[in-house]
Amino acid sequence: MKKLAAIKLPHTFNESLSRENATDKWRKGIIYPINKTTRSHWNYDLKLTSPIVLLETARKIWFKILVNRLSEILTKEQVLTNTNYAALRNESTLEPLKIVQAVIEDANKYKKEAWILLMDISKAYDSVSSVMLKKCMERIKLPKNFINLVMDVNKNRYNRVLVNNELMDEYYIEDGIDQGEVWSPILWRIFYDALLTRLNETKEETGYNFYEEKLINREKGETRVLEISINAMAFMDDTTLISKNKIQLTKMIEICHQFFKINDIKANISKYELIKINDKEKEDLIIEGEKISKVNNEKAIDILEYSSDTTIRKEFIKIK
Repeated sequence: MKKLAAIKLPHTFNESLSRENATDKWRKGIIYPINKTTRSHWNYDLKLTSPIVLLETARKIWFKILVNRLSEILTKEQVLTNTNYAALRNESTLEPLKIVQAVIEDANKYKKEAWILLMDISKAYDSVSSVMLKKCMERIKLPKNFINLVMDVNKNRYNRVLVNNELMDEYYIEDGIDQGEVWSPILWRIFYDALLTRLNETKEETGYNFYEEKLINREKGETRVLEISINAMAFMDDTTLISKNKIQLTKMIEICHQFFKINDIKANISKYELIKINDKEKEDLIIEGEKISKVNNEKAIDILEYSSDTTIRKEFIKIK
């Protein structure tokens, strides 16, 4: 059986790529809603569940091969903006947490103003338009056969829901990328890179600036001041905006919300959280008529002073 699979699978994979499409079985999945409440029953309310997609094993193997090869190229050639710390090799949540910690420490040490906004998106994967996803893949010049394969799967998907050990009727999936799909994280990063690239273009104007004196010539005592600007970073769809004042932060929020509106992405403004440091005017942040009520600058500063990386991550997540 193993020998037969070793012969048949590579042939099937190569045929799939050459034809730029997937077999019928690869286009079908089973949705399993996981109860995310403390109650024993979720009362058939999908808002109280975290749905995952169960997929055909051969499909997952094939897509994992494609993702590994694509990830290697995107990492080596630095194709995507380096402000998203997910989906590629040697990346984790540690980097963005360290950056936020550095901003807070620098602002406190030099009495500088800093505004840090933690954003929240509702059902990010479900919001990805196939049309925009294709444009984003073409933007970074991915091979045509890979793009067509992704489009074939995305546009011809059917799912069934598993409830009480019974499968419901099959339904057609109009848009989005599946949560739990092997290539969903890297496709999301490619899609979201357009926004992060636009934000990166404004970082000199909108970002928070670090100034560090570097010794150039020890004998002559020559030094040079290095300036580093940081304004945005993400881990998948968890986006953090960092600015030197409210005005510049507002400009970045407008860019983000324009992107969200174009792509029909719902922003959970009520879940946004703001960290303010040395805000002398004690200004409120109002986005689309809604005041950001979760402001916990002092708590965040105290939490991020922990030296343990594990503790930093654990405690920082608590304030989100």
